[in-house]
Amino acid sequence: MSELTNMMNIGKEMAKKLNAVGIDSLEKLIETGSKQAFLQLRQEYPNVCLVHLYRFWHTKEKSFDDCQHIAAAILAGCDIIISWNFKHIVNVKTVKSVKVITTLEGYKDLLIYPPSVLLEEGDDDE
Repeated sequence: MSELTNMMNIGKEMAKKLNAVGIDSLEKLIETGSKQAFLQLRQEYPNVCLVHLYRFWHTKEKSFDDCQHIAAAILAGCDIIISWNFKHIVNVKTVKSVKVITTLEGYKDLLIYPPSVLLEEGDDDE
């Protein structure tokens, strides 16, 4: 069986928490599924942050600050994030991931756009 920490986004702390809820291998995690794993984590650790879910599914360690930024915006109920960070925030993968997470967790949708949208003129302004 493969160790959880062999997976790109699972560090020692997350592996410890997953072990505590009965998910002790990569195979068991795949069998359980990420949504169910998160629900099990939330039962054992009520304060588990949305950031864990986001990191768990979609990011690399070096983009953790961006992950926290997005999670904070979701938890604060923001409508939109405007960012120049095309590598970690303003990209199709992140936008889709955020949509999945907000839908699964029952949060308001968060729109993610580059600053150029603020400069665009609408057709109704003429």
